[in-house]
Amino acid sequence: MIVPNKNLQTIWPQLPSGGEVLDLGFGFGRDAIFLTEKGYNVTAIDISSDRCEKLSEIVLQRKLQNIQIVCQDIKDFEIEKEKYTLINAINVIQFLEKGTGLEVIQKIKNGVVKNGCIIISVFTKQDPEFSKRLQNCVFDKDELKNLFSDFEIISYEEKVIDEPGHPGYEEPHQHGIANIVAKKQVN
Repeated sequence: MIVPNKNLQTIWPQLPSGGEVLDLGFGFGRDAIFLTEKGYNVTAIDISSDRCEKLSEIVLQRKLQNIQIVCQDIKDFEIEKEKYTLINAINVIQFLEKGTGLEVIQKIKNGVVKNGCIIISVFTKQDPEFSKRLQNCVFDKDELKNLFSDFEIISYEEKVIDEPGHPGYEEPHQHGIANIVAKKQVN
């Protein structure tokens, strides 16, 4: 069984069924697979050709029909205005330069339909490795939340988490993170 990120687990039952979903920086594909299996039309974007190939294999194995995998940098992907019921961007924006990351967030905001939701997880300046990320899109306290002042904030948290290790950084370490789930208001 595929287990999606905790924010997605909370929000997906509130989404209209069968809508369009954009998963930016899908990583290992767990959220994209989960949503595809729940009947959503998913566009999954990742810059890694290895991850795109692995997700393609899973899609074939599971005989999934309603997923499009795009191997591309998220900063170059054209997000259509008011198309998506949900846009998911977990741990990807911090790999962009600050100005580019903020531009992508604006495109995400424009790309979601009214009453659609956005889930974003980013690094904050509370990250113990912040000094190594000065060129990256790392956020001040409440900065991510303030970018969504025109949305209904369903949940928001900032904290330092213990990371047991992951591909590319196998040793235990910590990250300062901000997570937001926001819903586009109907005007």
